[in-house]
Amino acid sequence: MRSILFFLMLMSQVAFSQNGVAFLGTSDMVDTEKEANIIDKGPAISYASFDLAGGMILVEARINGESANFVLDTGAPGLVINSNDFSKVETTTVDGIQGNATVGAVEVDHFKWAGVEYKQVDAQLMDMSCFEKMTGKAIEGLIGYEFLKGKELHIDYKQKVIRLMRTEKMPANFRKAEDIVSFSYLEHLPIVKMKVNGKLGYFGLDTGSEVNIIHSRWQKKLKISATDKGELVGVDGAGKVVESIRIKSTVLGNRSLEEMKFFMVDLTTIEKEYGMRLDGILGFPFFSTNEVALNFEDQKLSFCK
Repeated sequence: MRSILFFLMLMSQVAFSQNGVAFLGTSDMVDTEKEANIIDKGPAISYASFDLAGGMILVEARINGESANFVLDTGAPGLVINSNDFSKVETTTVDGIQGNATVGAVEVDHFKWAGVEYKQVDAQLMDMSCFEKMTGKAIEGLIGYEFLKGKELHIDYKQKVIRLMRTEKMPANFRKAEDIVSFSYLEHLPIVKMKVNGKLGYFGLDTGSEVNIIHSRWQKKLKISATDKGELVGVDGAGKVVESIRIKSTVLGNRSLEEMKFFMVDLTTIEKEYGMRLDGILGFPFFSTNEVALNFEDQKLSFCK
């Protein structure tokens, strides 16, 4: 099976701004399957402040004793470190939707975030200088699923605070059933069923994405004309013009969502690689307008308000 790295960047030609979308697939990547060793589990409930760089969530963590900025990304499998120096590590070349990238493996001696401490953490190395150019900020890497499993993640965009709760400490009936939507996984990426103009689709939940994405095949299904164009930039820096549409009716569980903009991208490569349907990705436009919590243990999305 070929290695696949799903890493997209969207650049709006109208607003002259850049939007990042990151989903890293792990099939046949450099082996980092060993779980991180936890030194200190931290409190049952921990809080962490964050900043927004565009629509990306920047959190502060400590890596080998130094403070650094990381993107909180449910589309990443674990810890990904920003580096273009692969001279001393094992590497592989992984394909993206457009272009390819070099990925290496490294062991991080010590890592701490949101009150939890780890040692001997396996991580991926990848050149993410494009993120830094987009945000104008130094970014050390991505924090993904490995640091969220067994927990419930709640993101408050208004207060810019993240709450992490260990699921074994959660009280019974903590959420109302009518506010809960089950999700499955595409590898580590949460997948929900959502109705788009009455038609059922499967969408990934990616906090590392500044935009929403919908599979390009949906334009014919929905019979909606494109409202805008943008440039899709692949992992090799090459650009491709894509169109966007505005969708008025999306329903997730019992919730009717506000009208949202979606960029149209051909996701066939992802579907073929993983043998699973993927109709799109819900990113910052969804998370910032719907206060939700993701329970990675019970595989539930909860609307908090």
